[in-house]
Amino acid sequence: MKKHLYLIILSMLLLQQVVYSQSGNTPDVITQTIKGTVTDKNTKLRIPGVTVRLTSTQPAKAAATGADGVFRITGVPVVGRHSVEISCTGFETLIISDVLVISGKETELNLELNSSSQQLSEVVVRHGVVKRPLNTMAMASGRSFSPEETNRYAGAFFDPARMAQSFAGVVAGGDNNEIIVRGNSPKSLQWRLEGIEIINPNHFSNNGSAGGAISMINSTMLSTSDFYTGAMPAEYNNATAGVFDLKFRKGNTDRREYSFTAGVLGVGATLEGPFSKGSQSSYLISYRYSSLDLLMKMGVDISDGGVPRYQDLSFNFVFPTRKAGTFSLFGIGGSGGLKEKAKHDIQEWDERKDAFEYDGKYTAGSFGLKNIYVANEKLYISHILSYSGDYTTSTSDSLSQTYIPSLVYRGEFNNTTVRYAGMINYRPDNSNTIRAGLNAGLLNYNMRSLSYKQELKALDEVLNQKGSAATFDAYIENKHDFGNSVSLNTGIHTNYFNLSKSFTIEPRVGLNWQFRSDQQLSFAAGTYSRIEPLAYYFAKGTDLSGKRAVN
Repeated sequence: MKKHLYLIILSMLLLQQVVYSQSGNTPDVITQTIKGTVTDKNTKLRIPGVTVRLTSTQPAKAAATGADGVFRITGVPVVGRHSVEISCTGFETLIISDVLVISGKETELNLELNSSSQQLSEVVVRHGVVKRPLNTMAMASGRSFSPEETNRYAGAFFDPARMAQSFAGVVAGGDNNEIIVRGNSPKSLQWRLEGIEIINPNHFSNNGSAGGAISMINSTMLSTSDFYTGAMPAEYNNATAGVFDLKFRKGNTDRREYSFTAGVLGVGATLEGPFSKGSQSSYLISYRYSSLDLLMKMGVDISDGGVPRYQDLSFNFVFPTRKAGTFSLFGIGGSGGLKEKAKHDIQEWDERKDAFEYDGKYTAGSFGLKNIYVANEKLYISHILSYSGDYTTSTSDSLSQTYIPSLVYRGEFNNTTVRYAGMINYRPDNSNTIRAGLNAGLLNYNMRSLSYKQELKALDEVLNQKGSAATFDAYIENKHDFGNSVSLNTGIHTNYFNLSKSFTIEPRVGLNWQFRSDQQLSFAAGTYSRIEPLAYYFAKGTDLSGKRAVN
């Protein structure tokens, strides 16, 4: 039986099977549709008249965006991956490779073009893979990544954090998906979703960490997103190392589609489509459950120790309006637990930890409401209100030689946060973009921790604190394009944290020189601060003599 089980798990590791279905009839010829929207990065306005070419077919297929900025290329051969070229006068040409086209599901691309202030006598198109960050304010140490890139990276298990371990300046931080960015602590990484900070989106993570054993992020939900390895522009706060700035894609607005996945990480389903026929409002929902726990429920003996059980859910509901802008309701969360039982055979205890038993449970998630209002071709405003929370309990017992359990650790951590992020983006002319914003967060906490102290021969209360704290941020920045392939971004970020009564002023600067079409020089610098996990502020320590130290 175990031999067969190993073959099953190996197959799951090597292959993630995806099955798609959709409403409608199956065509005789296996072709599919590539569609999507094209918007201006700086103004968020849809761009009409953009040429979208499929360069991987012979002859090349092409389409142009209409007045609503929407394009549609039909009859695309289902042969795997394609290359798409997006070009328009006055904008930088964008080329996307490895666009996956499959038979049962339309491929939707939400593209953003960066305006070009440089006047050219002719347009020269050069093929290549563009990895510039989506945020036009970022001058250095940033790059975009696509869900296809996450899926194809060997050993990443469809996890953006594990995929990022291959980037320059990034190394693995341990056995889980924690990463070390430019020598900083793995805890210094920040996760953002749709423009606002969220809780750590990983299963089986420690309190205050930025990683975990298994990601809650389902790559089927992601759109092209950004990753920064430092020197972020002024709008980024509460991070001293890297930042994952994740974006969810929009669900299909033309038809309902369903996909089912099965792999080593879990078995799940993704549903998407319009809320009603002809509506531009859409839903996108993805759910996943632990594959290993399902095998255990089927009576398959997987491990002598504990088997992780978990489930997660992600969603993105988008509601465009005529006068109030576009609203979106998004979220990500998960729950699970792990029990590890010690063997009741002292002859098999090779070291002290073999006598320990562990029981841990957790629930964590974030959801938010976002509004983007485009006033005109020069101004757009965004507001985001979000709620994040995590609840973790863990207990460790040590067995005596007669297998009697004795408590050595018990921890309970309950953290909730309400956040607001407001931003205004103003482009007075083709050379300048001004961005300013306000952030606020209300942090509530209820934490208790007991740990056995050898010097006391008893349990000691390490942490017992309940209360709230608040943090406030403001920033302003300006990006200036000099017209000769040189861009300069200057800005300043301020923060006030009432728990420590600290106020910080953080200047930021970035410079980019595109001296050739395929080469550039970048420089960015600034000062950065980060609020530590709240448990760090209240934990009670002891000195070398075992006496309680003053915090």
